[in-house]
Amino acid sequence: MQTVENFKKLRELFGKKEKKKFSLLFILMVFAALFETLGIGLIVPFVGIVTNPDTIHETAIIASIYEVLGFQSTNAFLIAATVALLAVFVLKNLYLLLFHYIQYRIIYNEQVKMSKRLLTAYLAKPYVFHLQRNSADLVRNTNTEVQKVFRGIIKPIFLVVTEALVIASILVLLLAQAPVATILSAFFLGGAVGLFLRVFRNKITKAGKAEQKAQGGMIKWVNQGLGAGQFKKNWVRQPLWERPAR
Repeated sequence: MQTVENFKKLRELFGKKEKKKFSLLFILMVFAALFETLGIGLIVPFVGIVTNPDTIHETAIIASIYEVLGFQSTNAFLIAATVALLAVFVLKNLYLLLFHYIQYRIIYNEQVKMSKRLLTAYLAKPYVFHLQRNSADLVRNTNTEVQKVFRGIIKPIFLVVTEALVIASILVLLLAQAPVATILSAFFLGGAVGLFLRVFRNKITKAGKAEQKAQGGMIKWVNQGLGAGQFKKNWVRQPLWERPAR
């Protein structure tokens, strides 16, 4: 329940323009998952025809491709299959490179925009607001916390969604090939992940809150220390008759 509420709060941070960009990323994720699944799915039949060339004529789909493309020998088909597999992997990796470039560009640009928005909002607040707030907390929110939101939440969410789509696509492929073994493996792996989250979730949350508090205190102490050092430096440089009473 708390996760749903946090997700709703996270959505409120972004407008329609940002949500459209994230929707575009989701579409690109789907194609990334399909490319990954295609690459993995082609490896098994490729290894099969390399280790046992007779499979080319024994498997209906491969035999149809062999006949439609008009191959005259098994060696020619193996060479063409090797080139095709390499081409698929090259295209897949080029697409993934482009996808990650677009993903990181959008995420980090939105991070900068969010910091600017937060800073602008703080500067527009009345003087009383700043008297009632610790400037170290405002600096922490503008710099560190915004960075944590995008690099610690937004970016991992996209990573998890991408991997989940890849896993789902591979599961469909495996279910078609070996349903019983796939179901058993998914059951045991899912149970292990669920147990891990149940044990460490509260500890991770407490550690995050402690880090947030420590970060604010650290910025406060640094500001006070540097401010005191600058005051002392200026005070020493002043003539005796111009120094304020201590």
